[in-house]
Amino acid sequence: MGIWRSVASPTLHYFVNLFILNTQLVVFSCVSVWILKILNSWCSQWQLEKLIHVIGILCRRISKNGKKGKEVRDFHFSFV
Repeated sequence: MGIWRSVASPTLHYFVNLFILNTQLVVFSCVSVWILKILNSWCSQWQLEKLIHVIGILCRRISKNGKKGKEVRDFHFSFV
C-alpha cells in the first residue's frame, strides 16, 4: 500500500493542480472576452488594439512568473 500511495500522491497532485490551473485560465479567458466585447462598443479600433497589446504583455509576464523564467510563446490576438 505504501508504494501506491507514494506513486499516486504526486500524480494526483499534478492532475489536480493542472485542473485548477486550466479552470483559472478558462475563467480568465471568458472574463477577458466579455470585457473586450464591452470595450469594443466604447473604444475606437486603435484604442482596443493598444489595450489588447497591453493585455498580451501582462499575460506573458504572468506566464513567465508562473513558469519560473522559461520561454513563453507570444500570443497574437485577432478579431474576425
